[in-house]
Amino acid sequence: MTNMNVAKPGLGSVGSYQVSGTPFITSSVLLGNHEVHVAFPNVTQEFTIFTNQPNVYLTFLATGSDAGVLAGGHRVMIIPTGSSGQTVGIHNSPHTFRTKCKDIFIHKAGATNADVTVFAALTGIETGMMFHLTGSGISE
Repeated sequence: MTNMNVAKPGLGSVGSYQVSGTPFITSSVLLGNHEVHVAFPNVTQEFTIFTNQPNVYLTFLATGSDAGVLAGGHRVMIIPTGSSGQTVGIHNSPHTFRTKCKDIFIHKAGATNADVTVFAALTGIETGMMFHLTGSGISE
């Protein structure tokens, strides 16, 4: 009898990123000046963030765990916009990031709360295969 080894997809598996991803959705209410950690069950192909308030930011490291994240400006502001492109605080506008990662951090600056929804397309790649995101542009 022949033993068959079945290879698992890895970070460089092109096919894992070319096929449609497995859907993953989570929602939170971000309290003013707080942060939420979104840990994905598999490595992402891409993810989209929806919010209804300004001053919501995305980082790839916890802002409290590494002072370089905020001090270095290594965050992306998610700006809600209306249908004609004007900045507003009442519409959920999607912002898509086509990147591989195993987790993200979303935080809200200011006293108001914000509704946040994350939709991700997941690969079949296990999160244990993903390297730790750090360094230039992430924490330095």
